[in-house]
Amino acid sequence: MHLVETNWLSENLGNENLVVLDATWHMPNLNKDARQEYWDAHIDGAVFFDIDRIADTSVNLPHMLPDEALFNAAMDEMGITNDHHIVVYDGYGFLSSARAWWTFKVMGHEKVSILNGGLKKWNAESRATTAALAKANATNGYKANLNASSVKDIAQMHAHVAANDIQTLDARSAGRFSGVDPEPRAGLSSGHMPNGFNLPFVQLANDDGTVVSKAEIESLLSASGIDMNMPIVTTCGSGITAANLWFAMDYIGIKNLHLFDGSWTEYAQHADSVIVKD
Repeated sequence: MHLVETNWLSENLGNENLVVLDATWHMPNLNKDARQEYWDAHIDGAVFFDIDRIADTSVNLPHMLPDEALFNAAMDEMGITNDHHIVVYDGYGFLSSARAWWTFKVMGHEKVSILNGGLKKWNAESRATTAALAKANATNGYKANLNASSVKDIAQMHAHVAANDIQTLDARSAGRFSGVDPEPRAGLSSGHMPNGFNLPFVQLANDDGTVVSKAEIESLLSASGIDMNMPIVTTCGSGITAANLWFAMDYIGIKNLHLFDGSWTEYAQHADSVIVKD
């Protein structure tokens, strides 16, 4: 199941087949510390999923997807097995939890869900949190099965742009997508790729942080102009909220999805990238 509700999680906390992960992440310019927030208050038993650490740090790009060996080691350290049902949440409701969800999915872990509304809804319902740190019982033997064809790199994106043979759906704000507003990362041009469509990820969540209905997702996608029957590459600023678009489309049954991991941060810094400004 893509989503679990707060009532369901409350009733299932303590289930030995369940692992709860706090995947809160903040934009660097906000100067907020997601790990410290986890230490201060989290859902009982939750383990912190560090999106910036469980990543390929050998490249000068933020939170790139790790290889299988690194992911396996991280899962063993966190006490996660291939059989666990993973429930991820974040402090906003529906933001970085989708990136964690996507990482598990692309690594071949099917039993993974997002807590609908995340910690935002959990707190609004006055449900208990704790500062007590969960003790992970390290395991040995997690085995990822990376679906590499679902992940696009910069060379592939340049080839797609040249051939004009794929659509991109961009999760950034309309202003950044059109080139009117600046990027939050200094020195990076705003704008978008050719044959790009825009669906700001914030439109996929209600005020309480829950995911909008399937009918609303379909309506938003139709309004974006994207052809839902053709291959789609999701993108955003740095690969985080591109996963929100992927999640929403997968939720309503759209297939043939890909994610450009380096996203705009990687694309816009290449001199040979074609940048469109509306």
